[in-house]
Amino acid sequence: MKNRLNFDELTQGLGWSDLENSFDRQAIETEFQKRDETQSLPIKILSIFGGIMASSTLSGFLFSFGILENKLAQLIFGLIFLVGAIFFSRKTKMLLMDTIAVSGLILGFILLGLGLEDYHLSDEAALLIICIVATVSLNFVCNYIMTFILVLIACGTLLASLNAADLDNLSYFYVPALGLVLAHLYIKEARIISKRNFFSIRYNPIRTALTFCLIAGLIYLTLDSDFILTNYYALCSSLSFIVLSFVALHFVFEKLAIENKRTMILLYLLCLCCLLPTIFAPAISGAIFLILISFLANYKTGFVLGILLLLYAVSRFYYDLDISLLDKSIAMMISGAFFIILYFVSLKLSRHEEN
Repeated sequence: MKNRLNFDELTQGLGWSDLENSFDRQAIETEFQKRDETQSLPIKILSIFGGIMASSTLSGFLFSFGILENKLAQLIFGLIFLVGAIFFSRKTKMLLMDTIAVSGLILGFILLGLGLEDYHLSDEAALLIICIVATVSLNFVCNYIMTFILVLIACGTLLASLNAADLDNLSYFYVPALGLVLAHLYIKEARIISKRNFFSIRYNPIRTALTFCLIAGLIYLTLDSDFILTNYYALCSSLSFIVLSFVALHFVFEKLAIENKRTMILLYLLCLCCLLPTIFAPAISGAIFLILISFLANYKTGFVLGILLLLYAVSRFYYDLDISLLDKSIAMMISGAFFIILYFVSLKLSRHEEN
């Protein structure tokens, strides 16, 4: 999303009228102005890395003096750091205090995870406890960085618990579920940020964190190097992303004001031709979905990350194919020729639309 929301362009592109949809334009513009003034990417990155460095230093200090050798002490100090981090984040907006709060949050979850090991809990149970704690903590945090980290922890531990419980097949449904949530957030963006509620205040960090979680989940799906045509879980996951891609494409057509039925049908068919070969590669269809939905919301970070993910997913897909190098080369040449033809067809269609 741009730093400054072009409200008229967005509503006209999505086909919304002021009569059918009531938005608090002033609230939207005020919110984005506030975010422009208080949130810059370098500060966010420095806060995260500063928090990690400070947490590592403090945890090393505590362990070196034997303060946290007892597991109960680890749990108690972990909860103290979590509560303290949430308290500081709500009481001050200073950069230094934000970094301290982020440090306390990270250290709190580290100590909580270490403390749970002594209670003979299964790995998936401990991960689910951490996921629940992170989810509950979200309700008390308004800080951008802390919200971002909490969403990453909640989604990451949930995926890790599926792996620990030997339920990897469920990850093929979990990752598309993240895509569905992201699609809702991107498509309903104007309505969400116009309301002063839980999601409107935390919308930016939640959207960014879920984008990274989706990318991590899609990369996780590519780690299974056994390319099997009977992997119906991968088939269901890829089909889910294909459906989401067509939903995103529909809204992209509305944004670009493409109304010619013939052009729309031809573009749908071309998109289908691109997506069908990815029917057993959910990472590729998921990357295409992320590119489309980021283009729809004009979210440049997601768009660039989607392109990088697509390059990785295609490379990984060809690498895992159990065919000879010559056959892989031929397949890549055919794919390249297809995309070149697709480029010239789309260019011709765009010029036709302008005329």
